[in-house]
Order: sequence, then structure tokens, then C-alpha cells
Amino acid sequence: MPYSLPWQPDRSLNLDLPQDSLVCAFLEPHSAAVKNLQAATAEALEHPLAFPPLAQAVVPGDQLVIALGDEVPAAAPILATVIRQLVEAGVEASDICILQSQSAVHAEMLSPYLPAAVIDSLNFAVHNPANDEEVAFLTSTQDQMPILLNRRLVEADLIVPIGCHRAPEAAGYDGPASTVCPTFSDRKTQQHFRGFHTSASASRHLERAHAKAEEISWLLGIQFVVRVIPGPEDQVAGVVAGSTAASNAAADLAFREAWQIKAPRKANLVVATVTGNAQEQTWDNFGRALEAASDAVETDGAIVVCCDLKESPGPCLQQLAQGDAIAALSQIRRMGDYDAVPAAQLARVLERAQVCLLSSLPHQTVEDLGMVHVENGEEIARLARSRGSFTLLGSAQYAIVEIDEYAATSYNAS
Repeated sequence: MPYSLPWQPDRSLNLDLPQDSLVCAFLEPHSAAVKNLQAATAEALEHPLAFPPLAQAVVPGDQLVIALGDEVPAAAPILATVIRQLVEAGVEASDICILQSQSAVHAEMLSPYLPAAVIDSLNFAVHNPANDEEVAFLTSTQDQMPILLNRRLVEADLIVPIGCHRAPEAAGYDGPASTVCPTFSDRKTQQHFRGFHTSASASRHLERAHAKAEEISWLLGIQFVVRVIPGPEDQVAGVVAGSTAASNAAADLAFREAWQIKAPRKANLVVATVTGNAQEQTWDNFGRALEAASDAVETDGAIVVCCDLKESPGPCLQQLAQGDAIAALSQIRRMGDYDAVPAAQLARVLERAQVCLLSSLPHQTVEDLGMVHVENGEEIARLARSRGSFTLLGSAQYAIVEIDEYAATSYNAS
């Protein structure tokens, strides 16, 4: 039977597989994409949850920072709608700073949504955690950990975080408050948070990461947040705004409705794609997809991750070239570098399953990391036919897999 797994824009992974071996095929989220994203964002800002409308939270002369988190889908129209409402409330565009960890959204991307005069007055800043002059001391946490954040955040009158929401139990996720910290913290703090996810009991430490990020957000005075629920193929399934607690609770429900998958059992092979444009084809999303697939695969089974990686492995991933995943994991924990989380995720999964990768990386690079290099869909189909049972996960960087023996064999058709 032919199956078409969504992958990159205008590109799907087409597989001819035996239907009687199917355990679960999740090809798209359960929630549809928002049709008018600007209108949906405006509605969320004008009628926020447990908070006055955003326009009532500012006065002319306020210095505002919009903390735009990483990997927010359709970020430009959402960001533009927030800016438009602030300007209409009397805030000068020159008093608004868009803070990012990388230049994912630049001025030209806002031109379809905002007047040129507004765009030209905005301030764009890219955070550099290694630059001590860019960070400022806020205070210390309860356990006496010093909080160093981007100076613009510490000095702002109002901060509006815009973040991509994920399920609370998602591996490697620091929680919704991570849109501010550790994203815009100093390098030492970022390494501290990576330690939660590379530890021997990473799942137990997940709650500690969330709690630490939430404490820092509270100390910074964050009261209003915007949470974006990812939808199919770089689109958005929903936008939630309001108080921190109410928005996060609503976003959790919306995310689970869209992305939770119930499979009747584990499969001997899981094929997982990382969907989206080039900005989504990252090692971080590879790690997220791998973790989701690992929840659906049998011990000693195989996982194929389709992620069009082009970036060479970083220093932590390179530790896997030694051929001993356990020894590599110990070294990864010690290093705590920027790629520590996906490196630890790969090291852990390699101990119990074969990992294959379809990407743009050279054959030898993939093999050096302990994975099997896959050329195309035909090779994946041959592997599936030899494995006896298979599960397909589209947009696996968001998927949350639950094994439920009472669930029926499912086929989520696109």
C-alpha cells in the first residue's frame, strides 16, 4: 500500500509498504491550520486569558522587548500583529526591541504586514550568550543560582514572550518559560539547563528544568505571554495569549489535541520525518523526532529519521565517533556544549535500537556517528518489509506517542 509521509515543503516521503504490518500511521496533526493567522492573533491579544487586553498593559514611553523564541512557526505575521497592537496603543515603534537568539525574522519579512515607517523604527537584536557585556545580573534563585539575562530584558518596562509550545513531557524541553530563560541567558546558565537533559535520569530532571525556568520568569516579572501551537507544514494550529498560568494550561490542552498519538503497541520499525523548511531541519529537531520515535519502537528495533541535515555534527555529537555510546554520553555530559541535548538523545537511543538517517550529510559522517546512512525511500521500504511491523510519524519533532493496548491500529490520512 502506498503511504505519503509529509516532509519538507513540496516534498513528501513516498513509501510502498505492506498494509498488514502497519501499527500506526500519524501523517498530520489532528488540528487544522488557522486560516487567518493575523485575525486569530489579534483575537488572542484583544481577549487574553485571565489578563487585560495587551493594549491596556502599556503606556506611551514604555520600553518594550518582544522575546521571540526559537522555531516559532509563521513567526512574521504573529510578531507583526503584536507590534501593530502596541503601536496602536500609543507605544513608539522606536521603543520596541525584537530580541532573538538568531536572526530568524528580519525587517523585510514584516513588510507585508506593517507600514514601512514602523518597520524602519523597530530595533532588532540577536542575543549572544558568550558576550558578557550583553547580559546583566537580575537576582539569584532560591538555591542561590545567579541569574544573568540579556540586558534588554532586565531593563525593559514590559516583556512579551512569543514561544512555540510543546507538550510538558517533551524530551529536551525546558518548558514554556524557556522562551526567556535559558534562551536569553548567559552561556553558563544555558549549560546548566542542558545538564538537566543529559543526566542519567533526564526524564526525572525534566520537571526541575521547567521549575527553574518558571522561577526565573517570575523573578523577571513576566506576566503576559503568547503561546503558538504548531500545525501542519510550517503552519499554526492556534495562538493563545494571556497570563502565564492560564495561557500555558490552554496551550497544553491545544497541543495535546493536535499532537498526541495513541498506538496499540510498539513496532519493530519507526519512520519519523522532521517537517518544515530549512530552519526546521536541525539537530535539535532531529533529537526531538528521535525521542518520539524511541517511545514507539521495540527494543532492538530500528528507527529511520528523515531530517534534511546540512550542518556538520557539533563537538558533543562528534564524541559518538568513538564507537562507545555509554562513554560518549559521559563525555557529552561533561562538555555541555550547544549540541549536548541531541547528542545525548542519540547516544541513549543507540543503546537499544538501530538508528538510520536520511539527510544531506555525507555517508561517512552519518556512519561515524553510529547511524546507518539511508539514501532514499526505496531503502526504507525494503527495511520495513524485513522488520515485520512499522509505525509512521510525520512531523515527529512535535509528536507525543502513548502506547495504549486498547487503541485500534490507526491510519491518520493526510
